[in-house]
Amino acid sequence: MLEGTILKIKTNEKKHNLEVIEGRISVITQNKSLKLLTINDKTADGDKLLVSRFLGDLKILNLGDFILKEYGVEPAMSKPDLIRSEFINKSDFISFTRHYFQDTKLYNRFLAAQAPLWKSEFLRQNNSQTKVLQRSIASEKEKTKREASIRAHEAAQLKKLRETFFYRTFSR
Repeated sequence: MLEGTILKIKTNEKKHNLEVIEGRISVITQNKSLKLLTINDKTADGDKLLVSRFLGDLKILNLGDFILKEYGVEPAMSKPDLIRSEFINKSDFISFTRHYFQDTKLYNRFLAAQAPLWKSEFLRQNNSQTKVLQRSIASEKEKTKREASIRAHEAAQLKKLRETFFYRTFSR
């Protein structure tokens, strides 16, 4: 928990809830048998998280898969609304994480440790997105082929109908 952070902790046998009212915290769970952990009523899906909340904006970065989830949190809302969830790029990662470290050397070590993990996750994300894109392109090509086939069939039917009409009208 960083200086100036306001945190409300609720815990019972089944659930641990951390409510970040304002500021930044880092959450590292080392006990795999930990009961359900929620942050501002959102289930924590990772064992290394960086959480930031200022005004009505809650951001949760999972350091396991480098997914940054951004929630809109207003006092009148009962539950936070997910605004966006996406893989964080390097510049956003650096600007988001730099506030969690007071010491530059420690921060540089953190970045050096995270760089290969980020790169491998980036390649994995890129491969899966490429596969999704290739599937959608193939699907679109197949759809275009089907539509062209239907149009050709309809054109053939129309031509046959015209020939039949011409034959019946002028051949007698």
